[in-house]
Amino acid sequence: MATTPAHGADAAHETSGIFPPFDFSSFPSQIFWLALTFGVLYIFMSKLVLPRIGGAIDRRADSITQDLEEASRMSDRAAAAQQSLETELAAARAKARATAAQAKADIEAEVAAETAKTEAEVDARITEASARIADAQTAAMKNVQEVASTAASSIVNKLIGVDISTDDASKAVSGVLKGN
Repeated sequence: MATTPAHGADAAHETSGIFPPFDFSSFPSQIFWLALTFGVLYIFMSKLVLPRIGGAIDRRADSITQDLEEASRMSDRAAAAQQSLETELAAARAKARATAAQAKADIEAEVAAETAKTEAEVDARITEASARIADAQTAAMKNVQEVASTAASSIVNKLIGVDISTDDASKAVSGVLKGN
């Protein structure tokens, strides 16, 4: 097969047996294209990609800073709310204790009043019962005195045969009862 001039350079590389990137004769063109590609990529990266990445990093850093500040503010608000809640809770407990103490005092006063009323009623009943007992005792003693006088008069009459008047027998029994 004959080589045509368009394929001549390719044919020369094929026959030399050297891998094209390691062929010293193609180094100047490889270096040119390397520099050109590196330059274009460098300009592209430095003008378009890196500013966008830097901006994204800056926005993210700002966002993180704002989030941290917001978290700090919320933490402060939560601490203030917790302190307020604890203060209100302490006040509510104090109020509950005061209410309980007042209720206890009211109940104790009511119990004391009821006890005093009951004691007064019991004392009145005792006084009334003592009066009835005294009246009953007086009536019983009167009956005992009458019975004793009658019995004494009958005994004296039966023993000695003398009739004693009821008045004399009553006086004698009264004297004995009184200790004379």
